[in-house]
Formats: sequence, structure tokens, C-alpha cells
Amino acid sequence: DRLVVFAALWHPSSKPFIEKARNWANENDKPLEVISLDWNVDQARREAELLNLSEQTLFAGPGQLSLDAQWPLSNGRGAFLIDASGRISARPLD
Repeated sequence: DRLVVFAALWHPSSKPFIEKARNWANENDKPLEVISLDWNVDQARREAELLNLSEQTLFAGPGQLSLDAQWPLSNGRGAFLIDASGRISARPLD
């Protein structure tokens, strides 16, 4: 299982949200992956560096409105526990 977090890294609310996700992942012994919803990959890299992200960070782009319906985001972000079969098993930070 792993915790997958979607967030626009540039947004001020993302830093505390990612920190909350990091704490949850550490407390529950789960790896954390961050998916950037920033405007472009250069911005995502810059913001990841500013946030000192050491977790695997991937770039999805600014398409939060075009994400599949299985990834419902609130306030432009979301955290999903993904099981070994690749399915969403929980939304632990809601």
C-alpha cells in the first residue's frame, strides 16, 4: 500500500497538506508519492525543491478538472491510499 497525494505545489495550502500526509504515511509505515498539479514541469520542479520534497514526486499537470472521476479532489488536492492491486482503499486525510 502507498499514500498518493495530488496537489498544486505552488499553492500555499499544499505545504501543510503534504506535511500532514507525510506524518500520516510515517505513522502508518506507508510510502508517500506526490503528484504535482502545477502549471508546468519546471514550476513543479521548482516548487518541489522549495518544499524540500524527498518523496517520489511526479508531474500530472494542471488538469485537476480532467482527472478521472475516481480521483475526486477537494480544494484542488486529495490523498488516496492505494492497495497492492492499484485500487483506492481509503481517503485517510478527508
